[in-house]
Amino acid sequence: MRKNIFGTAFITFLWVTCAQGNPFTESDAAWLDESRKAAVASEFFESSPAPPDNQPYFTIFVSESMGEARLREAIRLVNSFNQGRLSARLVYRGMLPGETLGEAMRRMAVRLQELKVTEAPIQIDPPAFRRHLITVVPTVLRIQSGSVTDRVEGTVNPQFIVNRRDEDPDRSEPFINHRDAGDTFEIAEVDLIEHMQQKLASMDWSEKKQKAMSRYWANKEFLTLPPARRDNSFEVDPGIVLTEDFYIEGELVHAKGTHLSPFDQVPLKTRYLIFNAGREVEIEYARKLIATKPETENWLLIATEFPEESTLEDVMALQDRVRGAIYLLDKNVKDRFRLKATPTTIIPDGARKVFVLSEVAL
Repeated sequence: MRKNIFGTAFITFLWVTCAQGNPFTESDAAWLDESRKAAVASEFFESSPAPPDNQPYFTIFVSESMGEARLREAIRLVNSFNQGRLSARLVYRGMLPGETLGEAMRRMAVRLQELKVTEAPIQIDPPAFRRHLITVVPTVLRIQSGSVTDRVEGTVNPQFIVNRRDEDPDRSEPFINHRDAGDTFEIAEVDLIEHMQQKLASMDWSEKKQKAMSRYWANKEFLTLPPARRDNSFEVDPGIVLTEDFYIEGELVHAKGTHLSPFDQVPLKTRYLIFNAGREVEIEYARKLIATKPETENWLLIATEFPEESTLEDVMALQDRVRGAIYLLDKNVKDRFRLKATPTTIIPDGARKVFVLSEVAL
């Protein structure tokens, strides 16, 4: 049996968002959840190889207006078709008026589960309805080499077209619109693309964006460190000592006991200040450090935390104040340098191949 080119009956959607690369999260901004749903379901499988150029497949346009019995019949027929030597899919235009996209997906999924089918792909594809001028359902198209060869309205069974072609194997017409095969219905679903375009166009994006940005740090995980109680300095060796001989393709490269350091590979010159951006005294310390540093020194500012109520604008203003970009402390950095208090300066000592850390009591 030939493998179904449309895959099994997955209902998945290609989400597209109109705000790529921004800091918003769905939990922070409800409006983003809506914009993510401004999508066209383009594939219903995890891997979707296109049909071979000479391999015909069938698209059956359907709607809830056809009734439960005919929809279930369509699903069973498509499932049976895909288990044979040809491929078929079911296509909707969108969701019902007043229905959310999630509710439409759940309705389709429940129907598939109840019928226990595995080879009945369902797709929401408004462009297909437009492209092929589909105004009533059910409508079946036979497509081959990218072109529609046959069309029939009033049936959900692709076999109708197969039988007509078998009856006329020598036909010369590149396209035939077969006679009506049964009752047709108006399309009950709204066009998904038009619906989302209208909804997005009516939104106050500046307000939505501002509210999301105002909660930018709400879900950030801060690695809080206590203030330094006294001045303290210690060293961190970023290198490693090999506990056994190291070979590459049978050739000894480094013997056991060899000390390998990143200082041997690249010139480490950047200096770091780890500070709490929620403490005014530490902010001022960072500002003075950057303001008085020699031009030859390159400092990177890393904050352990920001005030929870901070907005993105607050962080940008703080960067302007200290005259430098501020990064958020990463757990790997915290653990690697054994950070215990703020503020802490980290200065590389290339001659001794170590980082010198200094905790400063303010």
